Amino acid sequence: MKKLIAYSCFFLLILSSCSTSARLAKANQTFEEGAYSKAVKSYRKLLSKTSKMSPYDADLMRFRLGESYRITGKYKEAQTAYETMFRRRTPQIDEVYLRYGQVLIANGQYDKAKEQLLLYKKYVPDNLLTDSLLAAADWAKDNVQKMVAYTVQPVEALRSRNSDYAPAYASSDYEILYLTSARKAGNRSSKTYDVTGETTGDLFVSSFTRRGAWSKPTPVSEILNSKYEDGACAFNSAYNQIYFTRCIKERREKLGCAIYTSTRENEEWSEPQKLAIAGDSITVAHPSVSEDDLTLYFVSDLPGGYGGMDIWKVTRGSESDTWGEPILGRALTPEAKRCTLSFVLMVLYILLPTVIPASADWIFLKLHPTATGGRWSMQARLSTRRPMIFR
Repeated sequence: MKKLIAYSCFFLLILSSCSTSARLAKANQTFEEGAYSKAVKSYRKLLSKTSKMSPYDADLMRFRLGESYRITGKYKEAQTAYETMFRRRTPQIDEVYLRYGQVLIANGQYDKAKEQLLLYKKYVPDNLLTDSLLAAADWAKDNVQKMVAYTVQPVEALRSRNSDYAPAYASSDYEILYLTSARKAGNRSSKTYDVTGETTGDLFVSSFTRRGAWSKPTPVSEILNSKYEDGACAFNSAYNQIYFTRCIKERREKLGCAIYTSTRENEEWSEPQKLAIAGDSITVAHPSVSEDDLTLYFVSDLPGGYGGMDIWKVTRGSESDTWGEPILGRALTPEAKRCTLSFVLMVLYILLPTVIPASADWIFLKLHPTATGGRWSMQARLSTRRPMIFR
C-alpha cells in the first residue's frame, strides 16, 4: 500500500512538472510573438511554480516578465520583475543588468542605474546602448533639476480612457487633426491587441471648430482602418497622401509592422498600399516625411542597426521616384522603440522614452540639418509626459 502511495505521488509530481513546462513553453511563445500584454498574464501565473523549473528557466521567465513590462512602458513593474532575479543568486541572464539599468534611469535612480550598466559592460564591453545610457544617467543627474518647466495641458476633447497618441495635422490650415486611439468605438471588430492589452488602435479625425475647440474624434474612412492595429500617421506637404503604420497579428505567426500609403482625391482615400521596405517579420513603423517629400524617416528593427529599434530613412530623387534602400540614421539616438517622429518646419522632433531621459518623462530631441553633409545636430531637449503637436 505504501509503495502504491509513493508511486502515485511520484506520478503526480512528474505530471505537475510536465504541466508547468508546457505552460512555460506556451508563455515563451507568446512573448516571442510580441504579445507582451498576454505574456505578462501567463508569466504572472507561473511565478509560484519556479521551484519546478530549472534555475535558468526561472530566470528567463522573470526576465521576460520584466521585458514585457518595459517594452509596454510600465517601468516600475519592470523594475520589480528584474529585482526578483537578484534575490537568491547571481542572475543567469546577463542582459538583465542592461535592462534593469535602463528602467532605473526611467524611474530616476541614476546612481543605481550606473552600477548595473557598469556590471553589464564587463560582460559586453562594446555595446553602444550601454555607453548611451551611462551618459544619459550622468546628464539626467546633473540637469534634471535645471530643466525649464513646460506646462502641458491635456486637450480634453481628444482624450479617452484608452491610449490616444501620435497626432498629425491633416490640412495646411492646421484645422484637421488625425490621431491614433484605442477607444473601442473605433475598431469594427473590437479585437484586443495582445501587445498592449487594449482594443486594437484605429485612425481618428478631429476638426478645429469655430468655437475654438477640437471636435470629438471620429473614426476615419474604413478604407484606412482595418481589423488590425492602424495608426501613427504622417502626411505629405500637400496633405493628399498619408503614410501610416499597420501591425498585422495572426495567431502563432510573428509578423512585424509595415508602413502603408494612400492618396486622397475628392475627399476619398485610395486602397492603402504597403511600402516595400522590409520583409513581413520586420517592424517598420511610425513614419515621418520631410518638408520636400523626398525623405521618409521611420523606426525599425532592420538588421544592421544598433540592436532593438533604430531610426532609419529612405530617400528618393523626386516625388515620382520609388523609395531607395533603407539607411540607418547613425547620428540619431539608438534604441528608439515606442518613439514617434514628427517634422515641423525642417526640424525633426523625436518623442523618445528612457534613452536620453529626464526622470520617466518622454523626451523631445530637436535636431536641425546642418549646412554640410545633411547631418543632424541636437539643439535642445524638451521634457513632457505627453505627445505634443505644434500649431
